[in-house]
Amino acid sequence: MLIRANAQGFGSLVANSANQASSPNIQANSANCKAKFVNLQSKSKSANHKAIKNDALEASSANHRAKSANLLSKLVNLEAFSIHHCGNSANIQGKKCKLLHWTGSGEVVALAEISSTNPQDNVHFAPLGPDCWKVWVLEVLVRGQPLFRPTHEFFLIEDAVLSTTTWPIKFISFD
Repeated sequence: MLIRANAQGFGSLVANSANQASSPNIQANSANCKAKFVNLQSKSKSANHKAIKNDALEASSANHRAKSANLLSKLVNLEAFSIHHCGNSANIQGKKCKLLHWTGSGEVVALAEISSTNPQDNVHFAPLGPDCWKVWVLEVLVRGQPLFRPTHEFFLIEDAVLSTTTWPIKFISFD
């Protein structure tokens, strides 16, 4: 009586019930199965290692991009702070700038021009104060964004186009 056994992907094995099957054939099939198993196992480990390495590289890259954006934001803030507190503000009157969303997202919401850096100046009858500048809004890039200090006339950034508004110094970029 012959017994046939198939192992998917590893070939077949033939033996008789009286254990008179060819011993070298069984050993060869067994060795072949072991070799294929070890090969598949190493391929699986290698693929898993590559996937983990790729995930780590992607996470690292995203982290570096976030850190770069944060450093750029700090540099812009430092430049604005320096200009505001060191008396060089006359040099930036009329200078073009970008208005970053005042929630801190870093998104550029409008293009503008510096109108005044004097904390005593008024914008729509309200004083600027120490942390804001008066800007002319020239072009809106992201519609529907609320103004930092809305008025009874202006509530959204697009309402202030070709007019002045108050904008926090730390969210004004000069690049």
